[in-house]
Amino acid sequence: MSKYDDAATFWNDVFRNKDVSVPKSEKSGNEGFDKGLTWLTQDSENILDFGCGNGTVLFLCSFYGSKN
Repeated sequence: MSKYDDAATFWNDVFRNKDVSVPKSEKSGNEGFDKGLTWLTQDSENILDFGCGNGTVLFLCSFYGSKN
């Protein structure tokens, strides 16, 4: 097994049993992360997310104006 396969298996196991919950506000609970999302989504309607967890961050981006 390659290092990529090991990492993919690890993270698939981490997120397999996690419930996906839609955030109710734009605040993640981490001030630095929220500042980063504010910067990332400023004037950005489109965000590319690939293999980065369960998609919750995409919901947070939508609070800051990202549409796609």
